[in-house]
Amino acid sequence: MLKNNIRIYLFLLLTLFLQKNSFIFCNEKHSEKTFPVPYSFLTQKTFKDQYNLDFLTLQEKYKEKDLEDGLIKHIKDFLLKLGKGFALFGRQYDIKVGIIDLLFYHTKLKCFIVVELKRGKFQPKDAGQLNLYISAVDDRLKGDDDNPTMGLLICEAKNWLKVKYALRDINKPMRVAKYIGIKYKKRVPKKFKNDLPNSGEMNSEVRKLRKLQKAKKKKNKRKNTREGDCKVNCVNSTFKTLHYFSAFLDKE
Repeated sequence: MLKNNIRIYLFLLLTLFLQKNSFIFCNEKHSEKTFPVPYSFLTQKTFKDQYNLDFLTLQEKYKEKDLEDGLIKHIKDFLLKLGKGFALFGRQYDIKVGIIDLLFYHTKLKCFIVVELKRGKFQPKDAGQLNLYISAVDDRLKGDDDNPTMGLLICEAKNWLKVKYALRDINKPMRVAKYIGIKYKKRVPKKFKNDLPNSGEMNSEVRKLRKLQKAKKKKNKRKNTREGDCKVNCVNSTFKTLHYFSAFLDKE
């Protein structure tokens, strides 16, 4: 218990230090920018500025749910992109004040991590929603041994100034990142759509082909069986003939 209290106390001291001394970090597009959020060192070390979701293939006009479904379907790949220590705690988690897209627990930092997915550009209201969910998780799920909950908002695009001013007065550890690398399914041109069979017609054709294949296999089996029987009979008759011939020679 004493070790736990010491760990939490050190964690809070680090937080207070970072609040008074803004942490400076380098970014792809903005070098030496002051990150306005407390716990900036922790968020910088835990989260990336962008996540390459090159393992996903979606429709061009996909929705947030499609994005979430794809990440859950390829959860192993997504966990590798997030980094070491992330463990999925829940999906579409009802926290009473809203539904969290993805809720993780970080085994090394000993804290919950709220992940929100956004299709399109970052909006300042998204930061407020994430802040709400972090507060709710801290109040309802966080244990005495857990560190404060962190938040990650992954969106399609973001404006640095909007992110800076939206997070300036929020005293929760969170970060806004963007995702890249999603592949899109190729669509059939409209002029060819009428010439192609629909899914029902394709399924019926597949069934017909399977029936033909089964019938052909049965026919081949029968044919092979007959040919095999003929070969066996021929061999047997040959052996009998040789046997009789050798017996006849012995008598002579």
